[in-house]
Amino acid sequence: MAKAFDCVNHKILLSTLLYYGTQGVNIQWFDSYLAGRMQKIDIMSQNHQQKFSFNWGTNTCRVTQGSILGPSLFTIYINDLPIGINTDSRPVLLADVTSVFTTASNFNELQNKIYNHTELYE
Repeated sequence: MAKAFDCVNHKILLSTLLYYGTQGVNIQWFDSYLAGRMQKIDIMSQNHQQKFSFNWGTNTCRVTQGSILGPSLFTIYINDLPIGINTDSRPVLLADVTSVFTTASNFNELQNKIYNHTELYE
């Protein structure tokens, strides 16, 4: 799984901010902050003899980890996660790590619970 901060969908985050009352010029500011962010990756070999570069690309699903806003935006993004998890499961959230505990009386029941839960998010 990719790093959690790299999986934040900007459209979902903005709709969550709207849901919590961010509107007008404030939501426009967040949209501007998230939109059009570019990233380029350069990798240098250990002996500094070779450099591998990737083209600039636009990020549509990430918040910047090194920023002050990044962790706050991520927390807002996952705030409703426990509500979306079925009643047979118990989520544990800590920073950018989320675990979901599910119990069942046998393997088939567990498999069905996991399958039924994950198909909601596909």
